[in-house]
Amino acid sequence: MVSGVEYFMSESLSLGIYDSCKNVYSPSLQNYAFSVLCGAWGVDLCNPKRLFDYLGDVNNNPYVPFNVSIIDTILIRHKRKLLKWNLIYLD
Repeated sequence: MVSGVEYFMSESLSLGIYDSCKNVYSPSLQNYAFSVLCGAWGVDLCNPKRLFDYLGDVNNNPYVPFNVSIIDTILIRHKRKLLKWNLIYLD
């Protein structure tokens, strides 16, 4: 049974997805899609981080079967550089 997933995504991809959806209006909701997709943040306070946090939060989103953690690939590259830099001084 899956208890969670880690998904690696670049900041530019998350911003691109956010930007492509931010103006989507749903006639059936009579509101923007982000009024539902961003949870309690709603349309006005939504941003890429809040959008993906809510979409992968099993505790606050009743439609999510398991947690999905979005990991920024920029942070991964930065941590690798720090690790390499630290190893130089460990020798």
